[in-house]
Amino acid sequence: MHVTAVSSKCFFQLLQVHPSLHYETVAVLVHALITSRVDYSNCLLAGALKSTTKKLQRVMNAATRLIVKTQKFVVSRTCGATSFTGWTSGIG
Repeated sequence: MHVTAVSSKCFFQLLQVHPSLHYETVAVLVHALITSRVDYSNCLLAGALKSTTKKLQRVMNAATRLIVKTQKFVVSRTCGATSFTGWTSGIG
């Protein structure tokens, strides 16, 4: 339940960030509002089921797309962008 609540709050926060803001401003907002919230309970998710961490991975992917200003299914611009957010898909 905690993961669902965190992902819902994070998606709400992502909707509040205006995409026309400067790249660095968006990156700071995403780090302050999203990454810090996800990382707060990150150690508790070690060894968790993939279905549990999948929701948080979607949040971080959406945050990365907001920072690099790209669409969901565009791969070429997002390659390596997840390293900017500090998120790795290998939690579980």
